[in-house]
Amino acid sequence: MNLFLETGRLCRETDAFLAEKQRTTSPLLKVQFFERGQEWTAKLTELQTRIASASKALELEVRNIDEAWGKTCGAGLPERGAVLRRLEEICRLLGFFGRWSGQLQERMVQLSF
Repeated sequence: MNLFLETGRLCRETDAFLAEKQRTTSPLLKVQFFERGQEWTAKLTELQTRIASASKALELEVRNIDEAWGKTCGAGLPERGAVLRRLEEICRLLGFFGRWSGQLQERMVQLSF
């Protein structure tokens, strides 16, 4: 949930900066916007790294579930229904993480111009 709120906030703030940057025509101000853009890129990169880390943790969890499932055909897992619900949750989270990562990448590209 924290990543959800943080991603939304950072995207909104970056969009506001990009809109302000686009309205600027002065070459001197554009240099200042370039420098500020580097700061925004660093923030986006840091969040994208945290999202990638969370994705890797979920992928490891899926591998562990798969390994346990393969050894016992699901019979030795605490509760098959609970495991399947967790896998559905992981699937949704990975979908969100993929979309968020794409949104952050898109803004980084816009900041580079």
